[in-house]
Amino acid sequence: MNRSFAECSARERIAAVFDPASFHEWLPPAERVTSPHLAQLGVPAAFDDGVAIGRALLAGHAVFVAAQEGEFMGGGVGEVHGAKLVGLLRRALRDRPEAVVILAESGGVRLHEANAGLIAVSEVMRALLDVRAAGIPTLMLIGGANGCFGGMGIVARCADTVVMRPRSAPASSIRATVRSSGALPAASTAGSAATATRWSRTTRRPSAPRPSTRWPRGGR
Repeated sequence: MNRSFAECSARERIAAVFDPASFHEWLPPAERVTSPHLAQLGVPAAFDDGVAIGRALLAGHAVFVAAQEGEFMGGGVGEVHGAKLVGLLRRALRDRPEAVVILAESGGVRLHEANAGLIAVSEVMRALLDVRAAGIPTLMLIGGANGCFGGMGIVARCADTVVMRPRSAPASSIRATVRSSGALPAASTAGSAATATRWSRTTRRPSAPRPSTRWPRGGR
C-alpha cells in the first residue's frame, strides 16, 4: 500500500489491517442494498451505503469488522448504513467472535436522512453496549481524513478501546457533519478538530475541558 491509512478506502484499510485474503464481506456492493431515501432526493446512492461489514482474521484470531467509507457522504450514517452496523453487532452476540473492530470515518448522522439517521445511530450505540456487556471486546480504529464526529463520535466512546491518529479525534461538531454531507466547503471547518475534547491515541476516558472564566456579555 503506497498511500497513507487516511487516504485509503474502507476496503483498502481492511486489507491493510487484517490477515491477507481473510475478509469475508456480508451484504457486499453486488447485493445492491441502498438507501431508500437518497433516490427520493435525487442524490446518488452507493451499493453498500458507505460501509463494509463482515468477518476476518487478525493475527489468526477471528473477529468481526466494519469499515466506513469516508468518500461516500463523509461516512455519514443513514438508515441502511446503521442497520448494517447493528446487524454486525447482533450477529456478534450470536457467534461470539474474539473481538469486534470498527474502522470508523464519519461526519456523524447523514443529514439527508434526518430522523432515520438519528435513530440508526442510537440503535448502533445500544447494540455496541450490548456486545460489551456480553464480554466481547470492542475496538474503534479512527484514522480517516473525516475523523469521527457527531453521533459516531459518541458511538466511538461506547467502545472498550479507541485507537486514532492525532488529528482524528472523535467529537461532536455540527459544522464537520454539514461539511461531510457536502453543504459546506472544507475550509469552513478549519480548526474544528482543535475545539474537540482532547483524546490520547489510545484512550478509555476523555480529558476534562478547562473551565471557562469568561462571563457572558451584560454581566454575571
